Amino acid sequence: MASLLLADENREWLASVIEQGLEAGVLRKSFPGSNHQGYDEVLRLLRHPEHRGPVVTDYSVSESWPGVHLLERRPGDPEELYELEKAERWDRSFGKQQGAELKPDDWATFRFGHKLSALDLIAVDWEQRFDKAIADRRI
Repeated sequence: MASLLLADENREWLASVIEQGLEAGVLRKSFPGSNHQGYDEVLRLLRHPEHRGPVVTDYSVSESWPGVHLLERRPGDPEELYELEKAERWDRSFGKQQGAELKPDDWATFRFGHKLSALDLIAVDWEQRFDKAIADRRI
């Protein structure tokens, strides 16, 4: 599971990054008749005037955010998470994450553990980037 925080003041910045990805064809749009949400819908949510505050981006194959695996292990039913007040649910699930923030300051160098992005893999010198990641034992 990969969860990242986006501060409210960085919403427009991320929206512009997504627009660039859509224009370049790296990110997909929603398709009529499909149940898969595209990044055009993410843009709509980021720019919605009534939905303000921090945003959590999340990817998981098995569990959606806020996942009970993020909680401190306490006695009781993990389902209690969803019965908590919003602020407490936030603190107990995402508030404990360290350094997982999307922001313009370090975007140029932001990478996950293997230090490759999708853009690295479609770059003109993708083979050299991939070979370097293998040589450095990142993948």
